[in-house]
Amino acid sequence: MTAKWFGISRRLFYVILSAFLLAGCQGIRLDPRSGTVPEEERIRIVTGEDRTGTWAGREIAIDYSYLADGNEMALSGKMNFADLLTYNYSYIEYVYLAVIFADVEGRVLDMTGVTSDRSIYFDPISFNRRIRIPLNAAYFTFTYRGEAYDGGSSGGDSSTTYFWKYPIR
Repeated sequence: MTAKWFGISRRLFYVILSAFLLAGCQGIRLDPRSGTVPEEERIRIVTGEDRTGTWAGREIAIDYSYLADGNEMALSGKMNFADLLTYNYSYIEYVYLAVIFADVEGRVLDMTGVTSDRSIYFDPISFNRRIRIPLNAAYFTFTYRGEAYDGGSSGGDSSTTYFWKYPIR
C-alpha cells in the first residue's frame, strides 16, 4: 500500500516539476522567426545606393556598408572588439556574426551567417558577403555570439566568458 502511494506521489512530483520547468522556458525562443526585432535595432534596407553605418553591441561594434539590389545584398565591413574584451581577456576562442532580416513590422523573416572565426587575437575581422534578401524584408540587424579566454598569468587561474547579442524579442 505504501509503495503504491509513493509511486503516485513520485509521478505527481515529476508532473509538477515538468510544469515548472516548461513554464520557466516560456521566454526562450528557439526559432528566431517567432520573434520581432526592436525598432532601435533595425537598419532599413534601401535599394540601389551604397549605405554605410555602425552598429554596436556591448562587446562588438560593426562598421558596415551594403548595396541592396533586387533580392541580394552585398554586405561588407569590419567587426571590432570592445575594450571590455580586449582589456580583460587574452584572445577570442570563437566568434560568430549573423544578419537577421525583418519585415516592416519588425517580425523576423530569416537569419543568415556572415562570418565566424576561432582562436584569434583582437584584430578586427573583415567580411564581404553577398546575401539573399528574403521576400518582404524591410530591415536587417546583426547578432553575434562568442567566447573570450584568458589563459591566466604566473600560474594563475584561467577564465572564460561567453558574450552575445540577440536582438529578438
